[in-house]
Amino acid sequence: MDANFATNLAKAARAEMPQYADAATWASGLDYLARKAQTPGQTYEQSYLAVAESPDGRAMYRAMQTAANAEMAGISKQRSAAGRPTDRTPTAIVADASESLLAKMATDRAQQDGCSFEIAYGKVVETEEGRELFKAAMAR
Repeated sequence: MDANFATNLAKAARAEMPQYADAATWASGLDYLARKAQTPGQTYEQSYLAVAESPDGRAMYRAMQTAANAEMAGISKQRSAAGRPTDRTPTAIVADASESLLAKMATDRAQQDGCSFEIAYGKVVETEEGRELFKAAMAR
């Protein structure tokens, strides 16, 4: 980003024109101003905070948030327009015997050790029997 474009971004932000750029460009503008304003002995974060607290920085930050929200609204609208396919019905996920046994072993281990299912699952998979069951489950 060059100084002219950063100046134009600041002007657009002051004029409350978030549609002038996308959210990533607004973020790049804030980044450019922060790096430009950074003084010797000052971290990037300190410089960014100083820029974000300035009138131009606040306006650019608001424009970035507005642009990001508009982009997300557009994505949501596209997803809503696409809708759910009507020609397919979801089917139940059926676990095979090795997955069921692994889950049972992990549940038992979690109760025994007093830990979460995820941690117990990791411990079970580290055992020889668990490793073989995991390989069998992943092979299908």
